Amino acid sequence: EAVDAAADGDAIRVLPGTYVDSVEVVGKDLSIAGDGDRSGIVLELDPSLGVADLDWDAWLEEGDEPYPAALLVADSHTTLSGVTVVAPHEEDAILILGPEAIADITGVSIRSLGEIPGGNNAVNWEGGAGGSLRDSHVEGWVSLGDDSKVIVEGNMMPATCLGVWEDGADAVIRGNVIHGCEYEKGLEVGGDNTVLIEGNDIWVEEVEPGPPDDSFGGRVAIMVSGGPGPVTIRDNDLHDSKVGILILGESHVTIDENRVTSNETGVSADHRGAVELNDNVIELNGVGLLLGGLAESTLQGNRICDNEVNVQLNNLANPPDSASNEICADASAE
Repeated sequence: EAVDAAADGDAIRVLPGTYVDSVEVVGKDLSIAGDGDRSGIVLELDPSLGVADLDWDAWLEEGDEPYPAALLVADSHTTLSGVTVVAPHEEDAILILGPEAIADITGVSIRSLGEIPGGNNAVNWEGGAGGSLRDSHVEGWVSLGDDSKVIVEGNMMPATCLGVWEDGADAVIRGNVIHGCEYEKGLEVGGDNTVLIEGNDIWVEEVEPGPPDDSFGGRVAIMVSGGPGPVTIRDNDLHDSKVGILILGESHVTIDENRVTSNETGVSADHRGAVELNDNVIELNGVGLLLGGLAESTLQGNRICDNEVNVQLNNLANPPDSASNEICADASAE
């Protein structure tokens, strides 16, 4: 009711309590902030309400179906802080929709409660929307859709099945702690835009029983499957996963100053694009660096040591351009 009654530019203070509803901020700019401890200020979706009675065709691509969310932002610049947002079942907690929509979210707790905990969208930017997600606690996917421009920074993402899914957005993903589940990736880049992944701590632990498909699709800290990018992966800690960095598709990927440790495979690049590895530490993995297919590769200033197999080359059309690397003897040969 407060959102409906508010005028463009108003600030709304949310008092402690649980508000079961579907909140739509459409066509006006608002600031929504909790007044108290965010754990006691809960916006929870009532899925029985169905989708909002709005002009969805203005925002959705042809053939896409509208869906409910605890908080919908469309044709609006909305700031949100100091609350908890919960979506039961398989709906979105927060949906930001359309090229005129911007949502800046700070200090919020967001929970997506699907069949698999953390297995649905906690925050979903679609159709060219923009904004930021900062310093929040997120259980669920952060989805960055086509033509969005989004900063994801300083968030805690515990036990989420896919931390961040980029699918055509210009994105900065920086300083997050992402603990993925075995069925998915910590972070996946699937689009063809400019993406910076910097200063994150990402791991995807093994649980029992494991996923039915024991392929590279699960337990990957960072996966790049789109193209052409460019994608920059810099100064991240990637550990305790099946694969630290997996590069597929046609992207141009630069991998600089990362620490890739204690994975089954540290870095795997088997694609039609180009990969540059500079000044990384790749240690204590089963296979440190795996290069294959038609990948064009440059290696400079890396330390690749103390892996069972330090470097494995499979069917390379061109050998890597290599300089000033420290590549030790395989631990398995000692």
